[in-house]
Amino acid sequence: MTTVVERVQHGARQLDPVTVVLTPIAWVFFVVGWVAAQVVRAVWAVVSWALTAVVLGWKSAHGEAD
Repeated sequence: MTTVVERVQHGARQLDPVTVVLTPIAWVFFVVGWVAAQVVRAVWAVVSWALTAVVLGWKSAHGEAD
């Protein structure tokens, strides 16, 4: 029967140092990309709503039908 310490030591020996270092770095790029995508999505929603409001206001002011 193995103890918890032996299982932890076995798992720790199998870790690749390069993977351990590169994984947090990769997560930083992933999170930055995800945040940028959310910002672009929000900006697109605001711009599209504003543009639609301008077009509908213009049509309404000039008596054009939808």
